[in-house]
Amino acid sequence: MAFHYISIQIQNYQIFREQAAFETVRELKEEGRIRHIGIVFHDSPELLDIILTQHPEIEAVQIRFNYADWAEPPIESRRLYDVCVKHGKAVFATAPVKGGRLAELPEEAEKILRDMGGGSSTSY
Repeated sequence: MAFHYISIQIQNYQIFREQAAFETVRELKEEGRIRHIGIVFHDSPELLDIILTQHPEIEAVQIRFNYADWAEPPIESRRLYDVCVKHGKAVFATAPVKGGRLAELPEEAEKILRDMGGGSSTSY
């Protein structure tokens, strides 16, 4: 699938709206120049909910998604994921091993995962 992604944060969301970025992408899709519309999102679950409510044409959202960021502010992967599910959007993960930091954990953390018996630290 070919997605056209717009990277969104609170700092540029208003600019995108003023510059009609969402309308432009929607027109490109209608013209057949792109197949799908997605966003890369790096902000709060509350902002994501607003964006997906205002722009139902968005089909997919790429978020930071790993167990270390699941409930950790400011990322809160779980809440972002829940917003995507609420709106019926496909989710693509970025940073699944947190830039490699989850591949080489401190021994104490590694032991906790090992004791769970589910695989390597990166498999979680």
